[in-house]
Amino acid sequence: ITLDSTTVLGDDITVIAQTSLDITAEGRSEDVAIDGVRVEGNATAQISIQGNSRLESTGNVNINATSKLDAKALAEAKSNENTALDAAIALTKIDNTAIAHISGSTQISTTGKLNLAATTQTTVETDADGTAGGSNAAGATVAVADIEIQTEAYIDEQVSIRQAQAIGVNATAKEDISTQSTSTAGGAAGNSAATKEHLASNQAATSEGNVDVAAAVAIAKVERQTQAYVATDSTIQTENALDIRATSLTDSSIEADGSASEGKIGVGVGVGINTIDLTNDAYVSGSGKISAETIKVEATTGDEQSDLKTEAVSGAGSSMVGVAGALALNRIQNHQNQALIKDDASLNVDGANVHLKAETDVNHVAKALPK
Repeated sequence: ITLDSTTVLGDDITVIAQTSLDITAEGRSEDVAIDGVRVEGNATAQISIQGNSRLESTGNVNINATSKLDAKALAEAKSNENTALDAAIALTKIDNTAIAHISGSTQISTTGKLNLAATTQTTVETDADGTAGGSNAAGATVAVADIEIQTEAYIDEQVSIRQAQAIGVNATAKEDISTQSTSTAGGAAGNSAATKEHLASNQAATSEGNVDVAAAVAIAKVERQTQAYVATDSTIQTENALDIRATSLTDSSIEADGSASEGKIGVGVGVGINTIDLTNDAYVSGSGKISAETIKVEATTGDEQSDLKTEAVSGAGSSMVGVAGALALNRIQNHQNQALIKDDASLNVDGANVHLKAETDVNHVAKALPK
């Protein structure tokens, strides 16, 4: 939704953009030896109020962009004894975006509250099941998830708010990512070129060298950016609080279980890699004047704890190949919550009380276990 140099006059003014996407793919065909599924999903909800727009309300102004995405990719191995093939492959590539912003030279006046909010909710399940093929199944199982999430609520440029009872700018993101691979009974004697590339690009290695062959591979890459901010060079006025909140909660669970491999043919190596890049920022910037009783800037995980868990379990290696083991990596590239008055800010807060809060509550677990 775009309001460009638009005038809206009324009591309560509500602008809502909602997206809901639900995708499931199951690859259970008996016609091919390899069971492979790929799910790609892109969901976007966006509200842009820009240009020389003018909103005047005798009630409340609510601007909400919400995007919900649920995706499942489920692959099951067949009764196939070729250890050189990947028996079950489940892939997900997901983009989920919600943006709500007021920009340009927009002017807002309301006798009630101004609420600007962007919310994403993302649930992704990626599952490659080798046990479905029974005792005769062989070959690697591979589950790979690639997730990108962007959630932004902001006021910037030359926006002026001449009157409001209170102002809330909220960006909220919640993710539940499950990536699981269970090996076949026969294990694997080799991996496809694509699987080798997944292992290499995600640095699947120990002190003894690279992992070249795996029976159960579960890899997730989660990139999430959440931002809530006010960065105007004009005037913001409210009778009570200016409340800027970025709230993000991420659960990403990896399980690479090689324990079903019985050592008859191939290796029983389990490889689980959880790569995390998470940013959660709330801030004030710009050269404008803010008149408020209280200014609150918070970046937190809310009332819950994020869980980042990776578990790899080894199976048995055959007497001919002789390889078993487990590798579990929680690779945290970035995990920050920041509440800031930015260095480039030149603000006149007109005597307001200013509260800054940045808090991270996260549980990191990585386990490599024997059968």
